[in-house]
Amino acid sequence: MYGVGLYAALVVIGELGEIERFRSAHQVGAYAGLTSRVRQAGDPCYYGKITRQGSPSLRCVLVEAAIHAARRDDGLRNFYQRVRKRAGANKARVATARRLAKICWIRLRRWSRQHSTQAA
Repeated sequence: MYGVGLYAALVVIGELGEIERFRSAHQVGAYAGLTSRVRQAGDPCYYGKITRQGSPSLRCVLVEAAIHAARRDDGLRNFYQRVRKRAGANKARVATARRLAKICWIRLRRWSRQHSTQAA
């Protein structure tokens, strides 16, 4: 996987822990603090900056890995460029990091399911 080396993989696995405790990829992004704040009172809904809840090291590693992955992976590069055009480079980096967290969750969940069935 582009952008995720040995250190980044160890940080992601160590910080996320048991991957089965997350029911969706959105929960992984929220756990890393990469989702935007939502202020809602009645009808209007306001989206703010990212929540920054969760592990700062996980968030930092995902953002750095997203920068490198956007250079090499065509799908992430296209996503990064689309977001960058409308929202700017920093928001595009965070959005790409959230997408990378989703990809990591999918791959870790698939890996854990394959290895748990083989062990049984």
